[in-house]
Amino acid sequence: MSAGVVISNVIDNSIAATFGLKQGDLLLKINNNYIADPLDYQFFAAEENMILEVLQKCTGEKTVFTIQKLNPHQDLGLRFSSEHLNNPRQCANKCIFCFIDQMPPGFRNSLYVKDDDYRHSFLNGNFITLTNLSEKTIQKIIMMRLSPLYISVHTTNPELRSFMMGNRAAAKIMEQLIQLCRGDIGFHAQVVLCPGINDGSELDKTIKDLVSLRPHLKSIGIVPVGLTTFRKDLYELNSLTKEKAVELLEQVNGLQKKFLKLYGSRIVFLADEFYLKTNTGLPGSAFYEGFPQLENGIGMARIFVDEFKKVVRKLPPDQCMMRKIAIITGVSAAPVIQQLVSVLKERVIQLEAEVIPVTNFCFGPTVTVAGLLTGSDLLRELPGKVQQDTLIFIPQVMLRAEDQLFLDNITVLQLANAIKREIRVIPADAKSLIKGLLNPVDNMGVI
Repeated sequence: MSAGVVISNVIDNSIAATFGLKQGDLLLKINNNYIADPLDYQFFAAEENMILEVLQKCTGEKTVFTIQKLNPHQDLGLRFSSEHLNNPRQCANKCIFCFIDQMPPGFRNSLYVKDDDYRHSFLNGNFITLTNLSEKTIQKIIMMRLSPLYISVHTTNPELRSFMMGNRAAAKIMEQLIQLCRGDIGFHAQVVLCPGINDGSELDKTIKDLVSLRPHLKSIGIVPVGLTTFRKDLYELNSLTKEKAVELLEQVNGLQKKFLKLYGSRIVFLADEFYLKTNTGLPGSAFYEGFPQLENGIGMARIFVDEFKKVVRKLPPDQCMMRKIAIITGVSAAPVIQQLVSVLKERVIQLEAEVIPVTNFCFGPTVTVAGLLTGSDLLRELPGKVQQDTLIFIPQVMLRAEDQLFLDNITVLQLANAIKREIRVIPADAKSLIKGLLNPVDNMGVI
């Protein structure tokens, strides 16, 4: 039995306001269906005739409201906070490649949460494994039309998936996917590629099995396994080498051409890191077919490059910039940003901007993305690389937005005071970077 959801706001002059519902009231049921979260509310409220059971805050009594709407989609006027989704279903697996198991101690608690919640998958695009879903929950997903979902598959080989995820329930992946497809639920699939384990012929099989589920399969994203130096007592894995990345590019490129001819879509897309690691030029924006797995790091570099060049083309000629600036980023993105800054220097007189790639000493040098750099990494690297009269730009992706906190709980202010440099936090998009470079005297965000 559900405890219901607390109403966080009632829209003025709405149906709910007319019936006297208030902020703080507890919505228990709609048409005798228990309401556990805002998704339940959205689904069961799509009716013309409704009976609401509410525990009223002011009286402490349960009240039943009979409501008739003009149409099923008319808004009742109830709003709910996201706190009902703040305790996600936890992961039931022990994956050999789990990044959270490789985290150093001492970071903020939220970074150690293993979210495997189908609601977050539908709402936010989080990848889930399906191993913690009961038959009742799968039927609920189908009934509520929670589509598309984002599913971490890794392999469709039952034995191999059970091994990789440390869970015998993982073997049922194809059965579960077929059941979802029969219920008309679409999905995007993810493969975390572990060299020597689920690549090569195993990857071919996985892709073939998933493609057989078209059109409910929307896309397949392949990302490299992330390995840190904190792998004590964990399964020994190999990091992605340039040679392995080249092999994968050739393998997937052949499949993409085949699928494009057969189905009008490439279906399979590779993370940017594969192209950056092999010094292969990034595919054009049309290649990504609408960027279906952008939040998975697939196509982000292409969007950044295209936006940067578009903004530069619109700049008036012969602008002058007199302030020295250091642009801080991860090792993988540095060559791309360096090339773009060179393009900008052709339009801006005396632009003294240098791209500084920072090695990740906290997680280990094989972790090369900017978003996983810590305050300690910057504290170690920047004093020897950035002169005191230089303004430092760091991307917002390194920080928790609400308090400018690095992963290791160091604040931007603490870093600035420690290295005695000015720091500006820049949104991680090309337009913001160019705006910052051309307006270095603007003190917004400078510490």
